[in-house]
Amino acid sequence: MNKAFRGFVSGKRIWIVVLATCSLIATTLIWEMHTDRLLSVQTNSMSPVLVRGDAVVITPTQLKSLKLGDMVSYRSATNPNVLVTHRIIYINVPQQAIVTKGDNAGRSDGTITSQQIIGRVSYTIDRLGYVLNFVRSRTGLFCLIYMPALLILVDELQRLFKKYSVPTYQLPRKAPKSVVLR
Repeated sequence: MNKAFRGFVSGKRIWIVVLATCSLIATTLIWEMHTDRLLSVQTNSMSPVLVRGDAVVITPTQLKSLKLGDMVSYRSATNPNVLVTHRIIYINVPQQAIVTKGDNAGRSDGTITSQQIIGRVSYTIDRLGYVLNFVRSRTGLFCLIYMPALLILVDELQRLFKKYSVPTYQLPRKAPKSVVLR
């Protein structure tokens, strides 16, 4: 191993990387366990209010507490795995449904039932969506989980090798016998 890498691994920098990684993972887990949801914006359909790369915090809510102009996230009727965040343009209370439209979209999304609604956008965070996308990607998993784990493993193996490669005891040396030449 070269000196620069060895210095990085055995120095304080590795623990800073590990601490930062653990903090990021803990923050993500707390958001996942909390009732609010943190989502990243994938399109510009709500531009200029929300642009690709922003993050939105979605708070679960009931249909009766929604009003015109609120931004809501809901499951798409065509693909339930897709979440859409758009603005409410019409509320149909008797049918328990709403109609939404993206601020930058040409037409409305159609009728959204109360069962499809995930919640209301409580606030937005500029550019945090890029970080969320990275953390949830394979590259993010490698950089934030596997690489720090590998660095910790290498550091521990070096420490153990140093500790056990030096003998902990030495045999007593016998004084050399003097040889008398005649």
